[in-house]
Amino acid sequence: MGFFFTVLYLITAYLAPQTIFGDLAHYHVEIVIVVLALIFSIPNAVGSGVMSLTQTWAIIGLCGAVAGSMIFNHWLGGAPIALLEFVPEVMAFFLIVMNCKKKWHLQVLAFTLFCAAMYIVYQGQMDILAGKHRTYYILTQLVNEELGTTVIRIRGLSFLGDPNDFAQFMVSLIPFMFLFWKKGSSLLNLLLVYIPSAMLFYGMFLCHSRGSMVALMAVCIVAGRKKIGIVPAVAIGVGLFVVLSAAGFSGGRDVSAGEDRLSAWGTGLMLIRRHPFFGVGFNRFSDFNEITAHNTFVVCAAELGLIGVYCWVMMMFVTLRNAWEGAKDPNQEAKDRAKKLEKMHAKQPFLQGVASLTDATLAPAGANGAVAMMGGSSQFAGGSMPFSLPAEPSTGAEPDFGPPDQFAVIETPEEKQAADDEVRRMSALVVISFAGFLTAGWFLSRAYTMCLYVNAGMGAAVYKMALDRGIVPPPLATGVVAKYTFWTVLALLVIIELMVRFDHLMPK
Repeated sequence: MGFFFTVLYLITAYLAPQTIFGDLAHYHVEIVIVVLALIFSIPNAVGSGVMSLTQTWAIIGLCGAVAGSMIFNHWLGGAPIALLEFVPEVMAFFLIVMNCKKKWHLQVLAFTLFCAAMYIVYQGQMDILAGKHRTYYILTQLVNEELGTTVIRIRGLSFLGDPNDFAQFMVSLIPFMFLFWKKGSSLLNLLLVYIPSAMLFYGMFLCHSRGSMVALMAVCIVAGRKKIGIVPAVAIGVGLFVVLSAAGFSGGRDVSAGEDRLSAWGTGLMLIRRHPFFGVGFNRFSDFNEITAHNTFVVCAAELGLIGVYCWVMMMFVTLRNAWEGAKDPNQEAKDRAKKLEKMHAKQPFLQGVASLTDATLAPAGANGAVAMMGGSSQFAGGSMPFSLPAEPSTGAEPDFGPPDQFAVIETPEEKQAADDEVRRMSALVVISFAGFLTAGWFLSRAYTMCLYVNAGMGAAVYKMALDRGIVPPPLATGVVAKYTFWTVLALLVIIELMVRFDHLMPK
């Protein structure tokens, strides 16, 4: 039941309560749903390890920063109001971690989010075809004041009420469509992966979001770097960006960031200097600037201070590190070494004979370098060595990582290898999804949106699966995370500062 109410809560949040429940939305049905989801999720919390996650404590610290940003700006009554607005967004993370323990759980989540996206796209498309250019699902934006040209952009409701937000959500959802991908099933992949991805891409086109174009380029680069290499992946990503620009993906608007955004970044840096610890207050950046900063990091640091942005970066750093480790191929180093040797042999053929002789000489050695043992003495080149290597301690059974929740009981090494590879592939999808989301977030102010915490929850769930299977290293120590987070925050501040200063030096 916990998983059912989690899915119901997410679909209600993404489509807005009034869409699902109509007039009942006035009674805050979504609060009832999330309370029920929490109650029914309590039994699942025990085995989920949710309270041991670094992300959990980072989010708790972030909630404290939200409240502190209002209290330290002399509005004590604003703290509970801010928390009531922020906590429902991050609650999605905890619900997903507690209830998503199997692959099909993540598939149901991905399908639910896809249905929500398609509902919004359908409503927007119908309004466009009907000539309705000012509705809940349509934003008509002025492009050129002199010519009076406009662009029609679709959007959702609630936290997806901006076309840029909706496009960011869809670009980060496309990688999760590949949770349904299955090797050798061409028709199934076409129906469940490629067609839905194309539909999401079309929805992004209707949003005419410039940030989503850059995000798609990042997704292509990150997704293709292992298959075809980083240079070809970058070439394809840049080529896609050029094609989308020429095809009018941005709706005729300039793709550049614009002086107004860089000026807003400068305002954000000024606010950080004046209010370094708790910022100017949750969702109060617009009180100090005409437009938001259009940068997730800058807005978070300006509104919640260095304490708040430190917690936010910590959550992101741990999630991405865990996903990155989970996506690693344990045999990649050996594969790279073999490729280098192959290239060397191709250039110098006589090395092949040397390598063959070496391989034949070392043939008795096992995969881990141990010499083959026989009768208590080592056999080597037809003779016996005068000593014996100590045998490794044995418990009489293979290491047991516990029964994997997301797969059936593994009976053969081949099945176990296939299951491990699938978890690694799921981790790679998390990395690709975040590549798109965070790239778009560099041009948007979306530190508090539920989409971010849903993705983080899915990433944490996949890492838990990988950890249970013993295919990833353990979580980083708290001190190590704290150190890396500090340097990441400092590096981002320096990058923003340099970009703003460079813009000031450019001729206007």
